[in-house]
Amino acid sequence: MKNKFLSCFAVISLCLLVNCISKKSIAQKAGERSIWPDDLRARADIARWQFWDVAHLGPAAKPFQWEYLIKAMLGLGDPDEAVLAAAEAPFRACADVLEATLGRQPFLTGQRLTLADISVAATLIYAEAASMPLADYSALQAWRHKVAAIPAWAVARPQPKVAA
Repeated sequence: MKNKFLSCFAVISLCLLVNCISKKSIAQKAGERSIWPDDLRARADIARWQFWDVAHLGPAAKPFQWEYLIKAMLGLGDPDEAVLAAAEAPFRACADVLEATLGRQPFLTGQRLTLADISVAATLIYAEAASMPLADYSALQAWRHKVAAIPAWAVARPQPKVAA
């Protein structure tokens, strides 16, 4: 059963990568320059954050999402404390990267919101529900609140359904 779920996570990761590419395409076709600027260096920085999200933050967040959200939705029992303990250091390493960056500037690539922020924030959308250890990261938390305050983000944010 575990291999079936690992395969599911592999498919989800591939979908996230395709999603990164789709966001860029949609922004470009819509003529959206604020979140996907014309400048190639800026685009490279956005892509760097998106790939970092898929390669590092996403895998570090998955144990928390699985143990606190997915298992609850599927009625698969309580969170495995050993799994969560093992997941904390890799997750905190990613949170440290975000905290250092967001401690210097308001958004991941500088002074304004870009697709990088939207992509990375999406990985952390259920941080509270998944009990991700973010309490020690004030700049990261402030950034998450800025992104969450965007009207389109609030409207589009799905609510998790956890089994009672």
